[in-house]
Amino acid sequence: DRRFAYRGFSKALEIAKQYQLDIIHTQTEFSLGLLGIWIARELKIPVIHTYHTQYEDYVHYIAKGMLIRPSMVKYLVRGFLHDVDGVICPSEIVRDLLSDYKVKVEKRVIPTGIELA
Repeated sequence: DRRFAYRGFSKALEIAKQYQLDIIHTQTEFSLGLLGIWIARELKIPVIHTYHTQYEDYVHYIAKGMLIRPSMVKYLVRGFLHDVDGVICPSEIVRDLLSDYKVKVEKRVIPTGIELA
């Protein structure tokens, strides 16, 4: 999910129509996430998103930290999540982080880990 290609957008929409989808679930904020939002809007169906990554910890990998700074992450994430109908958070920590980012959409915690005790 590193490259952004438009060629497949219309084909993806065609497939989504064939399956008569009633909801879209995205799990990345990049090209496939944007595609999911676009298809959901075209089909007038809800889109939910699972937010996995605390990007502040990883921005130094993108152009050696020169392109995106940790302080920019909340604005980028908030902008992306503005266009979804709900967010699944794998932990309360992530839910609280998104609340700190002022993400307004409904957030639900669905843990993805396992209990070791």
